[in-house]
Amino acid sequence: MATGPGLDESLQPIDTACRHLFRRPALSSANFVLTLSCADRPGIVAAVTTELAALNANIAESNQFWDKETDRFFMRLAFTAPEGVTRDRIEKALKSPIERFDMKTALSEESRRKQIVILVSKFDHTLLHLLYQIRVGWLDADVAAVISNHEDARKIAEDAGITFHYLPVTKDTKAAQEAQVLDIVKSVGADLVVLARYMQVLSDNLSTRLFGQVIN
Repeated sequence: MATGPGLDESLQPIDTACRHLFRRPALSSANFVLTLSCADRPGIVAAVTTELAALNANIAESNQFWDKETDRFFMRLAFTAPEGVTRDRIEKALKSPIERFDMKTALSEESRRKQIVILVSKFDHTLLHLLYQIRVGWLDADVAAVISNHEDARKIAEDAGITFHYLPVTKDTKAAQEAQVLDIVKSVGADLVVLARYMQVLSDNLSTRLFGQVIN
C-alpha cells in the first residue's frame, strides 16, 4: 500500500467527515430507564412518579404516548436514584402501580455495561458482526451468553470466551426450551436479548415475559 504525505492529506477530509458515524453515543445521565405499557386510564403517571418520588429519585426525561387504536398507554422514564437505592428496591416500590394498572414493564440500569444474551441458529454472520462491534468499542455491552438450537455457533462463542448453551427445540419441546431460555436470561441478569438470525418464532408467552428486552 502506498504511503506518504500526499496520501495522508488526501484521506484526512474523508476521515474527519466520517468519524462521527462511528462515534460511540454518549451514555444517558440517568441511572435507570423504565418502560411500561398498559390500558389507558387516569392516574398512571401519578402512580408511578409518586413511588419514585418516595425513593428520592429524580426524573431526567419522560416520554408518554397514547395509542388511540389500541387504547394503550406507553411511557419511558429516565431517572437518577440516590446511592443505596437498588434495582430490587425500585421494583418493589413499583409493584403496587404495576399490579393496579396491569402494566408490562422493563427496568434497566444505565450505569453499568449492558449484558446481552444472543439467540442464534445456523447462520452466524449477525453474531460475528455483534461480537466485532463490541470488540472495537462501537457497542458498549458484554455478551453474557449465546443460546442456539444448533451446535454451529459453539466454536465462535467459546473462542470469544462466552458461555454457549445448546438448546434444541421441536414443536413438542418448545415450551420447555423457552423456559430454559428465560432461566438463562434471568440468571445472567441480561438487559437485552438479541435475535441474531434466530430462526424460531417466539411464543406469545416468552415475548410477554421478555417485554422491552428483546430485539430482532
